[in-house]
Amino acid sequence: MNGKLFVALTCALGLLACDGSDGADGADGAPGTDGVDGADGADGADGDNGADGADGADGADGGGTNLSGFDHAVYVMANETTGNELVAYGSRSDGTLALIGRYDTGGVGASFDGGEGLDPLISAYAVERTADNRHVLVVNAGSSSISAMEVESDFSLRLSSTVDSGGTGPNSIATFGSLVYVSNIDADGEFTGEPDQLGSLRGFVLGADGSLSAIPGSDRNLGNRPSAIRFSPAGDYLVVASINAGSNATDGDGEFIVDDNELVVYEVNPDGTLSDAPVSAATSTPRGNEEGRNLPSAIGFEIAEDANGNDVVVVTEAREFQADGAPPAGPALQTGSVSTWTLQSDGVLVARQLDVLADEGDLAEGSRTACWIAFSADERTFWVSNALEATLSSFSFEEDGSIARIAAVAAEGEGARNDDGSRIVPPEAFSETQGWIDLDVSDDGNFLYQLFGLTGEVGVYRVEGDQLSLVEVVSGDLPTTNTQGIITVGPPRNMPFDGAVYAMTNGLFGNELVAYGRRPDGSLSPLGSFSTGGVGSEAFDGPEGLDPLISAYAVELTEDRRFVLAVNAGSNTLAALEVQQDFTLQLSSVVSTGAIGPNSIAVHGSVVYVSNIAQDASMTTEPVQEGTLRGFVLGSDGTLRPIPGSDRELDNRPSAVRFSSDGGHLVVASINAGSNQLASSSDDEMVVYSVNDDGTLSDAPTDAATSTPRDNPDNRNLPSAIGFEIVPNAAGQDVVVVTEAREFQADGSPPAFPALQTGSVSTWILGGDGTLTDGQLDVLATEDGSLDGSRTACWIAFSSDQRYFWVSNALEATLGSYSFDEDGEIALLEESAAAGVGAVSPDPGVAFGETQGWIDLYLSDNGSYLYQLYGLAGTIGVFRVKGAELIPIMEVTGDLPLTDTQGIVAF
Repeated sequence: MNGKLFVALTCALGLLACDGSDGADGADGAPGTDGVDGADGADGADGDNGADGADGADGADGGGTNLSGFDHAVYVMANETTGNELVAYGSRSDGTLALIGRYDTGGVGASFDGGEGLDPLISAYAVERTADNRHVLVVNAGSSSISAMEVESDFSLRLSSTVDSGGTGPNSIATFGSLVYVSNIDADGEFTGEPDQLGSLRGFVLGADGSLSAIPGSDRNLGNRPSAIRFSPAGDYLVVASINAGSNATDGDGEFIVDDNELVVYEVNPDGTLSDAPVSAATSTPRGNEEGRNLPSAIGFEIAEDANGNDVVVVTEAREFQADGAPPAGPALQTGSVSTWTLQSDGVLVARQLDVLADEGDLAEGSRTACWIAFSADERTFWVSNALEATLSSFSFEEDGSIARIAAVAAEGEGARNDDGSRIVPPEAFSETQGWIDLDVSDDGNFLYQLFGLTGEVGVYRVEGDQLSLVEVVSGDLPTTNTQGIITVGPPRNMPFDGAVYAMTNGLFGNELVAYGRRPDGSLSPLGSFSTGGVGSEAFDGPEGLDPLISAYAVELTEDRRFVLAVNAGSNTLAALEVQQDFTLQLSSVVSTGAIGPNSIAVHGSVVYVSNIAQDASMTTEPVQEGTLRGFVLGSDGTLRPIPGSDRELDNRPSAVRFSSDGGHLVVASINAGSNQLASSSDDEMVVYSVNDDGTLSDAPTDAATSTPRDNPDNRNLPSAIGFEIVPNAAGQDVVVVTEAREFQADGSPPAFPALQTGSVSTWILGGDGTLTDGQLDVLATEDGSLDGSRTACWIAFSSDQRYFWVSNALEATLGSYSFDEDGEIALLEESAAAGVGAVSPDPGVAFGETQGWIDLYLSDNGSYLYQLYGLAGTIGVFRVKGAELIPIMEVTGDLPLTDTQGIVAF
């Protein structure tokens, strides 16, 4: 798949910086921190130790700190046809709510439920939040639009953008990273009455500024009316639930227009679109079943994980449509249920437990209209709201993914029941019940908030294990009909991190490593910049500012992830920085590298080697350079000590150094092999040194190789090897996999645009004796075999299972994907598995001004995310890894220089 980066998402995920906005009643407490443009409002109720949320206190500008005095916020959608709003409440530590304000969503609401005013959109997740709690997304069903609202530091809201939803009656929203999808009740508005509706989907990218941009080609028509959508935890699938699966609605020719699928699953493509058709579908109860069981109207669902790491789809099912597909009939309603499926890694749904009743007894009399769902924070318990009965049923979710009903009535309000307990059925039921619809549990798991759809109230319940106790019922702020959607939002999420990313600025006046914390979803948040104790340099690549050191591994990690090593090319030093518990860095030592322009680092255990671009200052211009090597021992305290006698002079300019798997050999790649500009330059693209017991190297290389010698008969440009990795095959042999930008001309003349040729990848088997045996040479980076395909293959990163690797093409700003099989054979899969803004012109005077310049790249330790450094944009691209595919998540910008950056590592 051609995974072009669908939208540039600028994401400065650090502490929240935003102006306050006008609020309403705030909770008075201890004085808040002064800020700019604070929130003004009327006096609120006294809160305990809370910052002034409204009158009397300046709201905070920036800082990302919660200055409202509330632990979290609750947002409810009014869904009014005269103008949609989100009503915001602040939640105190005891769970009680205080009104913050009402915020226009930029659209209008609507009702598609037949006029009863309960559950007007017949859906879940009409209001949703992003994982970092920075934005709330909301549907405007009456104006067929979707809006993004930014959450301010005092939990007030600011409208960021409103865009067309791509259909009629948007009713559910799903988010994953920057990716947003919305379901619409109708694809085209032709069917406006329940149940004769066929819905649709549309995808968007959410920018860091709250802008929503539609993804071209993301629209998909559905085979029934959707009720809820959710992404799988890894973001690789979108699951869609339906309320009218199996309906016997027909077209004019008597053909059924609604399919039988209660759930369908779409695969998410790397460009953010979905597979053309569902990859799987399922229903718990087919039309015409022998048991006479009403069909499932699936509304709310969640995807939880069992102890074995399986994704389990847990779905609520109101049992309304009759067994033959006839429309719901009041007296014929049956007890609702919950069903579960395993969502496999290939997107296939496998049934686990189907039609687990929400109540005991007779199916027609139990009368639990199971509709919405919310899980406890530990995912051990979930609750299902039963709308007409105004009750919550509780269920357990066991480690093996099995479910069981705990209590048919875990909480109860005023439901549609006669004095004798008998059920009242529609339409009379709607005037008798509070109508418990949407619900949500706070981030900390302490409180459950239940929306009463026919009284305009919110019930607050304290969660204690699987038990609920009523705290309060809040009323007076919401319409008494047609409300839909409730969400709880905590303070912006900056922590915890489960890894880090470090990128080097190569600053000419002070080199630094910019540190980012990595969240479980792959997103980054800047932690700060940390001096490397030296300076960078731009003197080794010409003036273009792209890849200033023309190298890989200018920054490297120790195997135990305790230290980050970085070169200081301008001060000819190597630095070691210790990784702190919070992923910040502490400079440990700085030592001389013994020559000019250190540019690549290799680590094996405590032994460290660095390559230098030139032996002395007389050779500072490309390609007239011969480099050197020097070895060090890294102490447990981060001190670097040179290894006596470890210096070695090279015949070429080095680009990268790596140890063999066992540390017994050091392999060095060169960018100017075969150059005719330096008489002593050899044709050796790769050279191998054996490592002695004392950490020094053999006096001379044990072997050398090149894929393409000078003056070759094919007139193939010479290989400028930059990035390479050494990966074992199934036989235990080390395979050296090398990227080759094809720049130097066949006779050794310097690179000349437009004489550049398509880059390539070559492989060699590295023997235990340090010899290199040809594997596959000059495997082109273009699918059509064209030599002018202009893929300047430069850097490389392997998947965690070492079955795939990616090569970055700097000028084109693309990533090519390759397979690596058990025998060590490689094959190009896609020449552009991901793409950004690349150069169109072959003229270097123009090209460098056109391209983002994709240079260094690195994978997270868990193999789930790839981080790509854009050398001419000061940006890091974040991609989720799915097999050989790359799915763009976001771009992080604003922390790195726009030119001369070099080196990135992640774990």
